[in-house]
Amino acid sequence: MLYVFHGTDTDKARAHMHAVLEGAKKKRPDAEVFRVEAEQCTADRVEEFVGSMGLFERKIIAVLDRVMENKEAAAAVLARVEALQASDNLFLLIETKLDKKTLTSLEKHAYKVEAFAEAKAAGYGSGYGAGSSGGGAGGRGDFNTFALADALARRDRKQLWSLLQKASFHEIPAEEICGILFWQVKALALASEAGSTPASSGLAPFAFSKAKSAASKFRPEDLRRAVTFAWSWRGWAHRHYADVLRKPTA
Repeated sequence: MLYVFHGTDTDKARAHMHAVLEGAKKKRPDAEVFRVEAEQCTADRVEEFVGSMGLFERKIIAVLDRVMENKEAAAAVLARVEALQASDNLFLLIETKLDKKTLTSLEKHAYKVEAFAEAKAAGYGSGYGAGSSGGGAGGRGDFNTFALADALARRDRKQLWSLLQKASFHEIPAEEICGILFWQVKALALASEAGSTPASSGLAPFAFSKAKSAASKFRPEDLRRAVTFAWSWRGWAHRHYADVLRKPTA
């Protein structure tokens, strides 16, 4: 399902988006939550995201924050908009400006499109970008949660640990971190056990190609154990995430 929030009144648009997000989280308390911003969003990432929907036993909620400002990402989203809308997962797209052609395409396929125009009599200090926090999470800055998945796929332990520390500093929600790592481990395991074609893994072609290459860095039995461990660990980590980061084992 795809919701679209757009308009120059960024405060109101973001407030409505967060209201829908919080409502969805209450209805789907076990959902994995992801946030993607323009700088992080590429055509490959969109394809990977859409193609990997089946990797989640839990539903996912994805906030696509001004990704249409990235021309490559915008083209990819429009090309896959029907798949986003047809999904059982929830996608929340928030934008400031949308051209008529893009808006028409989104209105045709999205479950709901809400517009928030800035009042003409708005006082000093309001306007484009006012109150926008770039993802809605305090202190998030330009932190990219998908970098965690990429570091894991490269088997780069030092980089992964460094990114986990940054995630803690930026106050990234535990469920978002656990979700992205579990998603990557499961993709690697599926690609490792599959044959030479995407169909044998259940992954989309791009996601399969990327995961198959990365999986060669791991032993199949290690990936199987990692999936089992990640599944049981993430529920615990949701409750004790801060302690996990601050008290590394020897």
